Amino acid sequence: MKDLVTDISEKEWLRSVATNPAFDFLSNADEDVYSLADGKSFSILSMSETEQLTYVRYQDDLRYQASLVVSNYGLGLREGREAGIVEGRVEGRVEGESKLLKRQLERRFGALPAWATEKLSSASEQTLDVWGEAVLTALTLEAVFKTDDIH
Repeated sequence: MKDLVTDISEKEWLRSVATNPAFDFLSNADEDVYSLADGKSFSILSMSETEQLTYVRYQDDLRYQASLVVSNYGLGLREGREAGIVEGRVEGRVEGESKLLKRQLERRFGALPAWATEKLSSASEQTLDVWGEAVLTALTLEAVFKTDDIH
């Protein structure tokens, strides 16, 4: 499996984090862990051992949350790509079957009327398969499309 982190650029990742509402708390002044309310610079060394441990746990938790965002973003991106590829293949297959069947019908029955062309362009893959078999034995163009009433 491809490394998910390499699937997205740093710019994409930063944009997704910057616009993610889960991180809105970072702009809240009450959550500012880098400076104290009195304006003095923040120093972990001035904290008690218990406060330092709590702060380290807090940092670890933030790193873990950030890793979840990155992995879920990458996973969603990959799943979206895979779904798009599958959908594109199905659409391409249906379009190809429709074009082939149109050529076969034109060869057998001559120029197609607008209603037949419209039916071909809106047909499902399964319907095109049925018509593709019917074109071999049907005596008229209408007979080919009558098979869609049976199924």
